[in-house]
Amino acid sequence: MQSILAMPLDHNLSSRFDVAQPDSGRDLLENKIFNAAALVFFLVSIATTALAAFYESTLWIRLSLSLLSLVFLYIFYNAYYNGRYVLSIKIFALLTLAFNDVAWCWSISSTYTANYFFVLIIVVNLTILKVKDHFGFMVITLINVVVVQYLAYTFPDQILTNPELIETLQFPFPGFYRLMSLVILIAVILNYFKKSYKRERAESKLKSRLLINNNEALRHRNEHLESMARMVSHNLRSPMAGLKMIMNLFDRMETQKEKAELLENFKTGSQTMFDMVDDFSEILMDYRELVKDLETLNLEQSLAAVKKQLAPQIKESKATISADFSEFPEIVYSRLFLESIFLNMISNSIKYARPGVAPIIKITSYEDDGLIMLSFSDNGIGIDLERHGKDVFKMYKTFHNKKNVDSKGVGLFITKNQVEIMGGKIDIDSTPGQGSQFFIELYRL
Repeated sequence: MQSILAMPLDHNLSSRFDVAQPDSGRDLLENKIFNAAALVFFLVSIATTALAAFYESTLWIRLSLSLLSLVFLYIFYNAYYNGRYVLSIKIFALLTLAFNDVAWCWSISSTYTANYFFVLIIVVNLTILKVKDHFGFMVITLINVVVVQYLAYTFPDQILTNPELIETLQFPFPGFYRLMSLVILIAVILNYFKKSYKRERAESKLKSRLLINNNEALRHRNEHLESMARMVSHNLRSPMAGLKMIMNLFDRMETQKEKAELLENFKTGSQTMFDMVDDFSEILMDYRELVKDLETLNLEQSLAAVKKQLAPQIKESKATISADFSEFPEIVYSRLFLESIFLNMISNSIKYARPGVAPIIKITSYEDDGLIMLSFSDNGIGIDLERHGKDVFKMYKTFHNKKNVDSKGVGLFITKNQVEIMGGKIDIDSTPGQGSQFFIELYRL
């Protein structure tokens, strides 16, 4: 049987945490530009095809322009009406270059101003392409222009329409250097403005995300406060009623033995109520932590601090703790909450280790769909989720009768409480006899 530790991380967060799916990667502005560009190229290619047919251009030019017209129509229709982008922006950019090549081969014999339609293509493509793709696109563009002009110079009768109308057939064609200088200047300017726009958009997105995270945390906080009020009222009512009954019975008891038994019951009930109040106080202290500023925390350092606290338990159990924080080494979080999460997760894995088997605990941080995640996996006795799945994170719920284990069923409840009031979520995969894996969503970027 495959152990929990051998299983890959479940990155299917959309089903696990009901995460809204991200968009296609383009922002709204780039979507609009892409739709407009597809429409423009469709209309221009149709007009060019009609003109090329009217002026009896070579067959390969007419066929190429007709095919490109249909492709641009297909792209525009799916993007504008169906909201689907059937081709990547990079492929679209290459298609526009191919269209320019064909149009240039048809029109260059009529006028050299056809070169400057190429400038429009560059502007559109650099606008919709990501900044990181600009340099590669410009290299491909320059190579493309050189190759096309060289082929036209070498095989003018096969490549060009009416090459005899060109006054001087030369390589490179007239205006080449002026055109390339203009294109490079445009690329530099657009690159600068796109970087500025991207930086401003990132800052705006961060502020928006922080606001959403704060709102989510406030919602969870209010829910937990209401839940805590109901829980305190419900859980304290029973021991209080028991103590009241003991006090009423005490005056009726006639012998010292009967009174001593009642006093012993009173002590037990008082201790139970004290423990409950102590647990509730610990949980309510979490809300005081929220008034503090969040910190940038190094996960490795936070784990090291917790391992020092748990050093005796780790040594006694011969537990092995390995951590991989390489994908996301730092988070912005509450120091108390983060160390509490580490403490509860690790101590639980040690408590519920399989008899005679040293605990192996693996901790991983990673980013998935914009969620900052922590994963804790162990090789312990596991939990039967079919029986206890709904109660795993409830207060005073324990699922094992393991000897020598001091467990009140509070640790996982506290962890869930801390994670959720920070706007995150927690989930579990577990198999009895194989181990457990906890997935903690800390927050969304």
